[in-house]
Amino acid sequence: MQFDGTAIATGTGFVSDSKRGPVLITNLHNVTGRIPVTGQILSPTGAVPNEVVIVHNRAGHLGQWVPKVEPLLYEGAPLWIEHRNYSGR
Repeated sequence: MQFDGTAIATGTGFVSDSKRGPVLITNLHNVTGRIPVTGQILSPTGAVPNEVVIVHNRAGHLGQWVPKVEPLLYEGAPLWIEHRNYSGR
């Protein structure tokens, strides 16, 4: 995860196909930069991510990686979708 191009954290997730196209499946704390229950910021810098770098395997080139930067917010609003059982917590 990054804030304006500066790395602030690492995390895990995976990309899956959906009706909307490819989607990243990851934990909420990765995209918010906060502990979900308390809202406390995770980064010691106080930054919260506004971008995520998704590292893909390069097709046909085992061991080569292609980083893709994706925004997490649009005009301050989250671009992610939360699972309906946890949305709004």
